[in-house]
Amino acid sequence: DLRAENNDKKERKKERKRTARRETANTERRTETPVQEEEEPIKEEIPAEEPKIKQPPPDRSVAFENFKKSSEVNASLLRNKAQLKEKKKLLKEFGLQINSTKKGIDDLNQALERSKQERLDLRMEDAEIIDG
Repeated sequence: DLRAENNDKKERKKERKRTARRETANTERRTETPVQEEEEPIKEEIPAEEPKIKQPPPDRSVAFENFKKSSEVNASLLRNKAQLKEKKKLLKEFGLQINSTKKGIDDLNQALERSKQERLDLRMEDAEIIDG
């Protein structure tokens, strides 16, 4: 008798657990059902399109170049590069002009030194003639 009662209690307990699981599952289905009903009309409104072919993402360098081209910073960078190039060109021209002028100065200094040396040589010769 006791065994039969214990078995009955266990069976009733198991049945209650099964029933609770079923009710939980039914409740979950009921909450999902309205969502599905709402989604279906939306799907019907969207015109059927051909499936889009997924393209691989662009190469990182290509994407970066596209970003740079559309960027305001890039425009400023390009202007600054152009200005820098122009200033470097001017500096080169000034450097060449300075070098040319310095060469002229050096040539004049050499000519001056030669003429000084020639005068000294002439004085020395005159001094020898007089002394001589």
